Parts: sequence; C-alpha cells; structure tokens
Amino acid sequence: MKVKLKVDMSGTRDGYDWPARGAVVDLPPEEAAGLCDAGMADPVADKAKPEQATVPDDAEQRAAARAALTRTARAKAPAKAPAKAK
Repeated sequence: MKVKLKVDMSGTRDGYDWPARGAVVDLPPEEAAGLCDAGMADPVADKAKPEQATVPDDAEQRAAARAALTRTARAKAPAKAPAKAK
C-alpha cells in the first residue's frame, strides 16, 4: 500500500534511512495502516491505468461488404459491346 509520509521518521527501515517527509513509499498493508492510524502518513490512491480503446476486428464484415459492393457494381455496369473485327 502506498502512503505519503507526513513526518520525518528517525531510524532505518530494512537497513536504509526512511525517506524525507512528503515522500510516497510502498509499504506492506499492516505497516501502512499503522502509520496512517498514528497520523504519520496518508494513504495514496493508486493511479488507475488509463483505458485503451481497441478497434474491433471486423475484417470479415468489411470483406463481405466489399464483395457485395463489387457484385452490385458489376450488376449495374453496362454490358460491353462486342469487339469489332478488323
């Protein structure tokens, strides 16, 4: 759970000094809840990942529509005149 420290912490955590006041740290849920309950930190909401729009795969529908248009165009096209002999 991510929390923002409201105070400067003395000592170390896992062998390292605590980050400065205002830093956002990721802690185990129990430890983060304890700091928040003691007023030493505020929970930080995880930023939701933005949704990505996806285009549906409609290749089959497009191919069918293209084929239908081609058949319609052929049906409406004027008949070709027979070629003249030389």
